[in-house]
Amino acid sequence: MIIVLLLMAGIVAVWIFGATYYSQHIFHAADHKYKLSSASHPNRLQYISSTGPLIEVQPGQDDQVQITIAKEEYVVEKLLDHTDSPDSQEDSSAEYLVTYPDGEVYRVRESAGRLTAEDSYGNTVNRHSVYIGGVRKLAEDEPYYHPVAFVQAAYEKHQPLQGQRWLYVLSILLLIHGCCLFLFERYQTFWFWMSFEWIYVKNPQPSDFYYFCTKLGGIFTVAVSFVMFYKSL
Repeated sequence: MIIVLLLMAGIVAVWIFGATYYSQHIFHAADHKYKLSSASHPNRLQYISSTGPLIEVQPGQDDQVQITIAKEEYVVEKLLDHTDSPDSQEDSSAEYLVTYPDGEVYRVRESAGRLTAEDSYGNTVNRHSVYIGGVRKLAEDEPYYHPVAFVQAAYEKHQPLQGQRWLYVLSILLLIHGCCLFLFERYQTFWFWMSFEWIYVKNPQPSDFYYFCTKLGGIFTVAVSFVMFYKSL
């Protein structure tokens, strides 16, 4: 009974964790993960990162949003937005201009849920960072902060949800299955009958070796569930 209660308490704990962690919106700026701070208020949003500087977002006028990071100011201007259109997916698109402190302007487009950026010459801005010896190397004319990051900071609807919820749910199911395989003989016996091996055996009964192997399988299943949980974060 104590084991069952502990398992139930564990299930409740992981459910609460999943309900909060995987429903949170995030975005990345210069490979730093940002999430909304509890200190935010409607007129001035704050995004925090454990490794990067604070990002402050202040809505302006005429569809303009001002973003401050490391004491530098960036401006995101919305040109068009059909992402909330009830029409077909082809009409669901948006377009923004991102102005940097040095005056450089980038155009960010959204289509089918994907954001891409172009410089003033129409060249695509690569979003994948290159590291050499653990140090980030910028290409010629590559901005330190990608334009897409500022659009995501300005508009929450462009921020993806944190982690992979489906992988998390699968890891929890595997964890429960593995624990039951290791702890409960009735559960082990149930899977013996579900395997249909008894059809080909005279006077079928689970052997001690079967129970031993089932326990080992339970341990392996629990280990796999922890790996999947880590991958889901």
